[in-house]
Amino acid sequence: KLPQTSYIATHTCMQGWSATSRWTGVRLTDLLAELGPRPDGANFVLVESYGLAQKMIDNRPREPFYAAFDLDTAGEDDSILAYERNGKPLDLYLGAPARVRVESNHGYKMVKWVRSISWVADYADHGDGRGGTREDSALQAFNGRI
Repeated sequence: KLPQTSYIATHTCMQGWSATSRWTGVRLTDLLAELGPRPDGANFVLVESYGLAQKMIDNRPREPFYAAFDLDTAGEDDSILAYERNGKPLDLYLGAPARVRVESNHGYKMVKWVRSISWVADYADHGDGRGGTREDSALQAFNGRI
């Protein structure tokens, strides 16, 4: 029932590949409005996955993947919960039934297989407190912005 949005973006992966696709979904701002007013002190949006993280650098057991976004990033027009790619429902390997697309951030911030989206006061209260599973594992910088 939420307004649908689409855009075309080229995803350039840090692993050396790229792909251009049309992404369709709902803006995070529209989805977050469904949660009701932003709670006092909530400064970030936490997105959690059903999928597991890649192997952790310190050999901990794998854990559910997550990423946190500040309010400005979550509010960007191209920050969406996507459910289609190129006019078709997402394939499972691309995060079906829904994944986050935040075009101003690197791909490791674009959580696949979304389980939950919630307001949080501080990402330091989640995981190892660095803003995402990849940051916690020390595999990426603490700033996911491109």
